[in-house]
Amino acid sequence: LIFAMLATVLVAANNRACPPNEAYDTCGSSCPPTCESIKATEAMMCIQACQKGCFCTGEHVRNAAGVCVLPAQCP
Repeated sequence: LIFAMLATVLVAANNRACPPNEAYDTCGSSCPPTCESIKATEAMMCIQACQKGCFCTGEHVRNAAGVCVLPAQCP
């Protein structure tokens, strides 16, 4: 019974609701692609560490307002 309750809590914790074009990840990038980073002409330093949270899916990148958009929608 305790195992079943624990499994239910763990599944619920991993199925977090995210905004459109985003998905929850328990080990996402600490430097996810943004409108700014995809246009950078110089390499950016990034620490390779897992971050929990909602991350843009597919080709989407995060804009300055924090919304996941297609690169063509970046200013």
